[in-house]
Amino acid sequence: MKTKIGNDDIRSMENENDFSLRDWTVSGHIATHTSGITATATSKFSCNLDLSPQHNLDEEVDVGQLTADALLLVIEGKLTEAPQKEQQVVYEIPKEIRSQYRSHGLAFAAVKANKLRKIVYLRDVMPEEIHSELLNGDCSQFAQWRQTEQAKRIFQANSLLGEIKFGYCANLQFIYVPPDDVTADFDDDSIF
Repeated sequence: MKTKIGNDDIRSMENENDFSLRDWTVSGHIATHTSGITATATSKFSCNLDLSPQHNLDEEVDVGQLTADALLLVIEGKLTEAPQKEQQVVYEIPKEIRSQYRSHGLAFAAVKANKLRKIVYLRDVMPEEIHSELLNGDCSQFAQWRQTEQAKRIFQANSLLGEIKFGYCANLQFIYVPPDDVTADFDDDSIF
């Protein structure tokens, strides 16, 4: 689809999220100026400009005008904030369950009301060879193991105590590691 925006050139539009306004092209959650400067929305009413040396140094730019243009794109809803990824969360292991802590290691925890209720080390509940492969970055056997009756019983029993979160233990802490590309091998009903 082609459209004319104001007095600007006719720009092609690939889909609803791709459009151009003057010298800006928005695709997804990033706006790129013809100078190479990019803008990203940080909220519904603010944005950041990346003034890295990658932009075209031969072209003079008015940073104030670029900021105003990018902010207009945000306010009009043409440049939207990228969804925030879940962040790692560090939970102190409370005294009530400190006896469950046995050094560092991959684990899952039952968390309720932002408090650890139980820690289960993967090395204690899964076959050693699968745990070793998981430590080496191979999630395929783990994905199969978690479909076994044994694994389902373990996760189901612990889910009664709270939300199951995957991570690791170290220094009397449980560090929740949110799902990312590493766990993308798991199917949609993943416990993580």
